[in-house]
Amino acid sequence: NPEPLQSSSPFGERTPDLIGHKARQLARMASVGAQVPEGWVLTSKAFLDAAARAGLPGDTDPADAAAAVVQLRLSWRTRFRLHRTLTRSAHHSFLIRSSFSAEDGADRAFPGVFTSTTWSRGEGAEALEAAVRRVWGSWWGGRAEGYRAAVAGEGGAGLPGLAVLIQARVDHRRAGFASSADVATGARERQLVEVSVGADTWTGSRDRLTGIVDGPDPALVQRAADLATRAEEVLGRPAEIEWGLAAD
Repeated sequence: NPEPLQSSSPFGERTPDLIGHKARQLARMASVGAQVPEGWVLTSKAFLDAAARAGLPGDTDPADAAAAVVQLRLSWRTRFRLHRTLTRSAHHSFLIRSSFSAEDGADRAFPGVFTSTTWSRGEGAEALEAAVRRVWGSWWGGRAEGYRAAVAGEGGAGLPGLAVLIQARVDHRRAGFASSADVATGARERQLVEVSVGADTWTGSRDRLTGIVDGPDPALVQRAADLATRAEEVLGRPAEIEWGLAAD
């Protein structure tokens, strides 16, 4: 059986059912030279084992699941390995979020329905496990339940593998979103780039036919659009990415 904790180096060798689409796609981007923050995955096996120990089936009503979610626990061995791995890494702070097998896929995205959180070394092992639990517990949350019912027609039926992706946090001077197509219309000719600078946000674009770039910082729009185009080439379909420009 695969280990419940996987480092980023073998992500590309693992199936989405084990590590989720998000982790696998990031590994594929890293394999072609994209700068992806170092990461680790608690596999779907860790989630399924914890849910079984807590007696939480996938079709538990969100109202009834709230009390049971606090019983979701990592095995002592996995918790020890996870805490030791992160504290021995070169990083101090980490982003903890979902990597579901049906998330960020070609058919269903599950955008923003699962919880993301953070953890820093000084918070300790208990807080780390609690952060993982918040991500796991969001499977039974109202947003995820509503999305499954509206888009997939599944309601809460079945319990899938909900892996957890843990990545080093990067201090950004600027960050944002970029697409290889117009997210509003689906048109391939126009790429959109959103840029956040502190509390301010602005949107730029690039015309793929003419190469004309629009926005307050054309060079930055160009770089982000290029990264989205590379993601499309690697993944074989239109891509939407999060990007960040690290602080000096």
